[in-house]
Amino acid sequence: MRAIAIAYAKFYELNPEAMEIMIQERAEFRDSVFPSHLIYRQEQRKRMDNFLRAAINLSEIRDFDVDNATYPFADLLFGSVINGCVEGRTSNPVA
Repeated sequence: MRAIAIAYAKFYELNPEAMEIMIQERAEFRDSVFPSHLIYRQEQRKRMDNFLRAAINLSEIRDFDVDNATYPFADLLFGSVINGCVEGRTSNPVA
């Protein structure tokens, strides 16, 4: 899970315009277009659920309700990145 978080932060560190595009997309097309990042999020949900279930089955992590963990984990990552963008942070998001 740490590797997932680092890869997520690294992507936005290398592509800061991606977050700006998501913010602009939401502002400009709020009522006419379903946000592209939410489409991607829905597509990736099953992959994350499967990853977590496999880790549980291999006893790499303790058993828990995967269905109730995936979105909060994604929200934590997304919130951290968007807050950094909005606040204009220049620090290294991967750190």
